[in-house]
Amino acid sequence: MRQRITTLFFSRLPDMAQRLPSASFRAALDATLDRHVTVWPGSYLTPGQSFQKTWRVLNSGDCAWPPGTVLVFVDGDQLTAPDQVEVEPLAPGETLDISVNMRAPSANGSYAATWQLQTANGEAFGEEMPISINVGPTPTPRSSATPLPTNTPLATATPAEPLNMSVPIVWGPCWRDPNAGTWGGTLVWSAFGGTGVYEFYYPEIIPANLLPGPSYNFSGQVDKPWSGRFWTVSGGAQVFADAYVRPEDCGFND
Repeated sequence: MRQRITTLFFSRLPDMAQRLPSASFRAALDATLDRHVTVWPGSYLTPGQSFQKTWRVLNSGDCAWPPGTVLVFVDGDQLTAPDQVEVEPLAPGETLDISVNMRAPSANGSYAATWQLQTANGEAFGEEMPISINVGPTPTPRSSATPLPTNTPLATATPAEPLNMSVPIVWGPCWRDPNAGTWGGTLVWSAFGGTGVYEFYYPEIIPANLLPGPSYNFSGQVDKPWSGRFWTVSGGAQVFADAYVRPEDCGFND
């Protein structure tokens, strides 16, 4: 009886082997950068400015990202960001916005870094997530009592470089109304290049959204960040910059 059982057991090994999955059918992890949501490559920021970098990433692999997936700083300028941020699982074919809070250096110059998705075991996968910024001088705002006319040049009238704009920053004191549950302040920015004649819009380019100048009085819910997109138009060119302001950026820490 023992011999027969042994014979039967070994006779089934080939069938079992045929049912085992081969390495060629192993699902692959992958990720592709869909687009930069905030702080596009080469954006201008002011020295020491806090901002949030956001990448929109596509799961271009065959399986969902596993629990414990993180976005890790690899090399370059870390910009006071954490070493890694947690990323939620994502199904194949879906996209996810991944954000990291950063701060621009105090010295003017160009800065760049690379980030990478990793599993909980430290296995890197997918496309690298780059960031590059330019840090320049704080823009000089005009008085809110005398808004800039849209035909007032902010730079040389002779086009010297492509149109660009700085990321809006908070200028002056903010306000908070506990009774209404709101807070806010004034954002300012500057434009570069183009024809030297600019128009400014928020949150999209339609005539009703034309601003009197490069400033905007924002307001939001108490204890919640405020974000928005601003546009600069010069001739036939247009650019945008995203603003992200936290209550603590205005000194509201409680």
